[in-house]
Amino acid sequence: MNRKFRKYGVFILLGIIVPVAINIILLSEPVNKINFRIGNYYYYEFKYGGSADGETIIIREEAPSDPEHPISIPPYPPFVRYSLATGINVILDECGRIPLLLPTWLPEGMKYADVYIGPVIIIIFSYEKVEDFRFAEFGIQIKRVRSRGLEELNKTVEYARKEGDNDIELMKIGEIWAVVVGRVNMAWFFKDDYYYIVGVKAPLTLQDMIKIIESLKPIT
Repeated sequence: MNRKFRKYGVFILLGIIVPVAINIILLSEPVNKINFRIGNYYYYEFKYGGSADGETIIIREEAPSDPEHPISIPPYPPFVRYSLATGINVILDECGRIPLLLPTWLPEGMKYADVYIGPVIIIIFSYEKVEDFRFAEFGIQIKRVRSRGLEELNKTVEYARKEGDNDIELMKIGEIWAVVVGRVNMAWFFKDDYYYIVGVKAPLTLQDMIKIIESLKPIT
Protein backbone atom coordinates (compact mmCIF):
# COMPACT_ATOMS: atom_id res chain seq x y z
CA MET A 1 0.00 0.00 0.00
CA ASN A 2 1.29 3.45 -0.75
CA ARG A 3 3.27 5.62 1.66
CA LYS A 4 0.30 7.84 2.55
CA PHE A 5 -1.86 4.81 3.27
CA ARG A 6 0.91 3.32 5.37
CA LYS A 7 1.02 6.46 7.48
CA TYR A 8 -2.57 5.81 8.53
CA GLY A 9 -2.27 2.03 8.40
CA VAL A 10 0.69 1.90 10.79
CA PHE A 11 -1.14 4.13 13.26
CA ILE A 12 -4.24 1.99 13.19
CA LEU A 13 -2.39 -1.32 13.13
CA LEU A 14 -0.01 -0.56 15.99
CA GLY A 15 -1.70 2.22 17.93
CA ILE A 16 -5.36 1.22 18.15
CA ILE A 17 -5.71 -2.44 17.31
CA VAL A 18 -5.12 -4.89 20.14
CA PRO A 19 -3.55 -8.21 19.10
CA VAL A 20 -5.98 -10.99 18.26
CA ALA A 21 -5.08 -14.63 18.87
CA ILE A 22 -5.69 -16.82 15.83
CA ASN A 23 -5.75 -20.57 16.20
CA ILE A 24 -4.24 -22.15 13.10
CA ILE A 25 -6.64 -25.05 12.64
CA LEU A 26 -7.93 -25.76 9.15
CA LEU A 27 -11.47 -26.77 8.31
CA SER A 28 -11.90 -30.35 7.23
CA GLU A 29 -14.21 -29.38 4.36
CA PRO A 30 -12.16 -28.51 1.24
CA VAL A 31 -12.33 -24.87 0.28
CA ASN A 32 -13.35 -25.53 -3.32
CA LYS A 33 -16.73 -26.71 -2.07
CA ILE A 34 -17.49 -23.20 -0.86
CA ASN A 35 -19.11 -21.50 -3.83
CA PHE A 36 -17.85 -17.94 -3.35
CA ARG A 37 -16.60 -15.69 -6.13
CA ILE A 38 -14.24 -12.75 -5.70
CA GLY A 39 -14.09 -10.56 -8.77
CA ASN A 40 -13.74 -12.85 -11.77
CA TYR A 41 -12.42 -15.77 -9.74
CA TYR A 42 -13.58 -18.29 -7.21
CA TYR A 43 -11.30 -17.44 -4.35
CA TYR A 44 -9.33 -20.70 -4.47
CA GLU A 45 -8.21 -19.81 -8.04
CA PHE A 46 -6.06 -16.81 -7.06
CA LYS A 47 -2.29 -17.30 -7.18
CA TYR A 48 -0.27 -17.27 -3.98
CA GLY A 49 2.31 -14.51 -3.80
CA GLY A 50 4.59 -16.30 -1.33
CA SER A 51 6.96 -19.21 -1.59
CA ALA A 52 5.43 -21.63 0.94
CA ASP A 53 1.87 -21.60 2.28
CA GLY A 54 1.96 -20.85 6.01
CA GLU A 55 5.34 -19.09 5.96
CA THR A 56 6.26 -16.52 8.62
CA ILE A 57 6.73 -13.00 7.25
CA ILE A 58 8.67 -10.21 8.94
CA ILE A 59 7.73 -6.73 7.74
CA ARG A 60 10.64 -4.30 7.99
CA GLU A 61 10.02 -0.57 8.07
CA GLU A 62 12.47 1.46 5.97
CA ALA A 63 14.38 4.39 7.43
CA PRO A 64 12.47 7.67 7.06
CA SER A 65 13.19 9.39 3.75
CA ASP A 66 13.11 12.84 5.36
CA PRO A 67 15.66 13.05 8.21
CA GLU A 68 14.15 16.32 9.43
CA HIS A 69 10.81 14.60 10.07
CA PRO A 70 11.66 11.12 11.38
CA ILE A 71 8.89 8.63 11.99
CA SER A 72 9.12 6.71 15.24
CA ILE A 73 6.92 3.61 15.34
CA PRO A 74 7.17 0.23 17.05
CA PRO A 75 8.42 -2.62 14.86
CA TYR A 76 5.88 -4.68 12.96
CA PRO A 77 4.99 -8.00 14.57
CA PRO A 78 5.49 -11.18 12.51
CA PHE A 79 2.64 -12.47 10.36
CA VAL A 80 1.87 -15.93 8.98
CA ARG A 81 1.08 -15.68 5.27
CA TYR A 82 -1.30 -18.03 3.49
CA SER A 83 -2.78 -18.42 0.07
CA LEU A 84 -6.28 -16.95 -0.12
CA ALA A 85 -8.04 -20.32 -0.06
CA THR A 86 -6.14 -21.64 2.96
CA GLY A 87 -6.23 -18.30 4.76
CA ILE A 88 -9.99 -17.94 4.43
CA ASN A 89 -10.42 -21.40 5.93
CA VAL A 90 -8.21 -20.39 8.87
CA ILE A 91 -10.26 -17.23 9.41
CA LEU A 92 -13.60 -19.04 9.16
CA ASP A 93 -12.45 -21.64 11.63
CA GLU A 94 -11.48 -18.95 14.13
CA CYS A 95 -14.51 -16.70 13.63
CA GLY A 96 -17.16 -19.38 13.58
CA ARG A 97 -20.65 -18.17 12.77
CA ILE A 98 -19.86 -14.47 12.44
CA PRO A 99 -20.10 -13.50 8.73
CA LEU A 100 -16.96 -12.08 7.17
CA LEU A 101 -17.25 -9.50 4.38
CA LEU A 102 -15.21 -10.05 1.21
CA PRO A 103 -15.39 -8.25 -2.14
CA THR A 104 -17.39 -9.79 -4.97
CA TRP A 105 -15.97 -7.30 -7.47
CA LEU A 106 -12.35 -6.46 -8.20
CA PRO A 107 -10.78 -4.49 -11.06
CA GLU A 108 -9.93 -6.62 -14.08
CA GLY A 109 -6.56 -8.36 -14.06
CA MET A 110 -5.90 -9.00 -10.38
CA LYS A 111 -4.27 -12.43 -10.14
CA TYR A 112 -2.65 -12.65 -6.71
CA ALA A 113 -4.18 -12.79 -3.25
CA ASP A 114 -2.63 -13.48 0.13
CA VAL A 115 -3.88 -13.63 3.70
CA TYR A 116 -1.64 -12.35 6.52
CA ILE A 117 -2.60 -13.46 10.01
CA GLY A 118 -0.95 -11.82 13.01
CA PRO A 119 -2.18 -9.15 15.41
CA VAL A 120 -4.84 -8.46 12.78
CA ILE A 121 -6.04 -10.17 9.61
CA ILE A 122 -4.91 -8.57 6.35
CA ILE A 123 -6.15 -9.78 2.97
CA ILE A 124 -4.48 -8.34 -0.11
CA PHE A 125 -5.12 -8.50 -3.85
CA SER A 126 -2.56 -7.47 -6.44
CA TYR A 127 -1.68 -7.61 -10.13
CA GLU A 128 1.79 -9.02 -9.46
CA LYS A 129 3.50 -10.82 -6.58
CA VAL A 130 4.33 -8.68 -3.56
CA GLU A 131 6.62 -9.50 -0.68
CA ASP A 132 4.99 -7.02 1.68
CA PHE A 133 1.27 -6.37 2.25
CA ARG A 134 1.89 -2.59 2.23
CA PHE A 135 2.62 -2.65 -1.50
CA ALA A 136 -0.48 -4.46 -2.78
CA GLU A 137 -2.94 -2.53 -4.95
CA PHE A 138 -5.85 -3.41 -2.66
CA GLY A 139 -5.87 -4.44 0.96
CA ILE A 140 -8.46 -5.05 3.63
CA GLN A 141 -7.57 -5.22 7.32
CA ILE A 142 -9.95 -6.97 9.72
CA LYS A 143 -10.16 -7.12 13.48
CA ARG A 144 -12.73 -8.63 15.83
CA VAL A 145 -14.19 -5.88 18.02
CA ARG A 146 -17.30 -4.97 19.91
CA SER A 147 -18.93 -2.77 17.28
CA ARG A 148 -19.13 0.93 18.12
CA GLY A 149 -20.93 1.73 14.90
CA LEU A 150 -22.02 5.06 13.52
CA GLU A 151 -21.49 7.07 16.70
CA GLU A 152 -17.80 6.19 16.82
CA LEU A 153 -17.34 7.00 13.12
CA ASN A 154 -19.00 10.38 13.61
CA LYS A 155 -16.65 11.20 16.46
CA THR A 156 -13.65 10.33 14.30
CA VAL A 157 -14.75 12.68 11.52
CA GLU A 158 -15.65 15.51 13.92
CA TYR A 159 -12.28 15.29 15.67
CA ALA A 160 -10.33 15.20 12.39
CA ARG A 161 -12.14 18.26 11.08
CA LYS A 162 -11.48 20.17 14.28
CA GLU A 163 -7.81 19.40 13.70
CA GLY A 164 -8.06 20.93 10.23
CA ASP A 165 -8.45 17.80 8.13
CA ASN A 166 -11.28 18.57 5.73
CA ASP A 167 -10.54 15.69 3.39
CA ILE A 168 -12.40 13.20 5.56
CA GLU A 169 -16.09 12.40 5.49
CA LEU A 170 -18.70 9.95 6.67
CA MET A 171 -20.16 8.30 3.60
CA LYS A 172 -22.85 5.70 3.06
CA ILE A 173 -21.58 3.13 0.57
CA GLY A 174 -24.30 0.64 -0.24
CA GLU A 175 -25.53 -0.46 3.19
CA ILE A 176 -22.29 0.48 4.95
CA TRP A 177 -21.47 3.74 6.72
CA ALA A 178 -17.74 4.35 6.39
CA VAL A 179 -15.20 7.05 7.17
CA VAL A 180 -13.50 7.89 3.86
CA VAL A 181 -10.21 9.77 3.48
CA GLY A 182 -9.98 10.64 -0.20
CA ARG A 183 -6.40 11.85 -0.40
CA VAL A 184 -5.08 8.45 0.73
CA ASN A 185 -7.85 6.31 -0.84
CA MET A 186 -8.70 4.71 2.46
CA ALA A 187 -11.88 3.91 4.41
CA TRP A 188 -12.85 2.19 7.64
CA PHE A 189 -16.10 0.95 9.13
CA PHE A 190 -17.73 -1.45 11.59
CA LYS A 191 -19.85 -4.39 10.52
CA ASP A 192 -21.26 -6.97 12.92
CA ASP A 193 -18.34 -7.86 15.23
CA TYR A 194 -15.60 -6.70 12.86
CA TYR A 195 -13.68 -3.51 12.25
CA TYR A 196 -12.57 -3.13 8.63
CA ILE A 197 -9.93 -0.88 7.09
CA VAL A 198 -9.85 -0.78 3.29
CA GLY A 199 -7.26 0.92 1.10
CA VAL A 200 -6.14 1.02 -2.53
CA LYS A 201 -3.07 2.37 -4.32
CA ALA A 202 -2.43 3.40 -7.93
CA PRO A 203 -3.50 2.53 -10.51
CA LEU A 204 -6.68 1.98 -8.48
CA THR A 205 -8.70 5.07 -7.62
CA LEU A 206 -11.08 6.27 -4.93
CA GLN A 207 -13.96 5.29 -7.22
CA ASP A 208 -12.53 1.77 -7.48
CA MET A 209 -12.34 1.55 -3.70
CA ILE A 210 -15.95 2.67 -3.31
CA LYS A 211 -17.08 0.11 -5.88
CA ILE A 212 -15.17 -2.62 -4.05
CA ILE A 213 -16.83 -1.67 -0.75
CA GLU A 214 -20.23 -1.67 -2.45
CA SER A 215 -19.55 -5.24 -3.59
CA LEU A 216 -18.73 -6.62 -0.12
CA LYS A 217 -20.79 -9.68 0.74
CA PRO A 218 -20.76 -12.01 3.75
CA ILE A 219 -19.06 -15.38 3.59
CA THR A 220 -19.83 -17.83 6.39
